[in-house]
Amino acid sequence: MRLGAFTIFALVLCGLSAAGCGAKLPDEGPVVVVQGRLTSAGQPLTVKGREIGLGFVEVRFCKCQGEGKPIAANDTFPTQADASGNFKVLGRFGRGIPPGKYRIAVRQWDPYPQSDTLGGKFDDQHSPILREVAGSESMEIDLSKP
Repeated sequence: MRLGAFTIFALVLCGLSAAGCGAKLPDEGPVVVVQGRLTSAGQPLTVKGREIGLGFVEVRFCKCQGEGKPIAANDTFPTQADASGNFKVLGRFGRGIPPGKYRIAVRQWDPYPQSDTLGGKFDDQHSPILREVAGSESMEIDLSKP
């Protein structure tokens, strides 16, 4: 049986593709899956048009150093809170985020991206919410008492 050049090329390409399927994710050391609930005065934040993608509540965990100052943009882990205020932070590879101290930023995009109805009060630089992430835990965040 004689194989043409195209057939051989296709077989080699498939073999190379299959070899990449078992690649390991980078080892970032220990990670923690953080989940919790975000509220204000005990109630979830409401966003008009959430169900059609016109708004959402963004929760960002910004890794801190020393006095609560963010380390770098690549040490920020975003997620969204659902209509009940529940969120889950899975990190870059879906396994979690490194333990440590985080500034938690919150933006209520209503509508996205024109208006943060929280007025930047809880953005990456101004949020008073600092939390230690140590283990896979549930976190309650109430914006009325950060």
